[in-house]
Amino acid sequence: DHIGVDCRVAYSIMLKTRAQLVAMHGELEHEHVDEIMGHLAETEEWLKATAYMVNVIRRRAGLCST
Repeated sequence: DHIGVDCRVAYSIMLKTRAQLVAMHGELEHEHVDEIMGHLAETEEWLKATAYMVNVIRRRAGLCST
């Protein structure tokens, strides 16, 4: 299960400046970047499905109006 790790990776990348990202890009192995991006895409889909599930549960329980 890599969801937690991927969320932390995404958060740390989000906090970097454009200059830091450009500098980092030159230092990383592209195969490793591809692997990270694949994991982030899987995590995104998992989080979307989880958010949908929570929304459905809240609606069924009458906890939100939308």
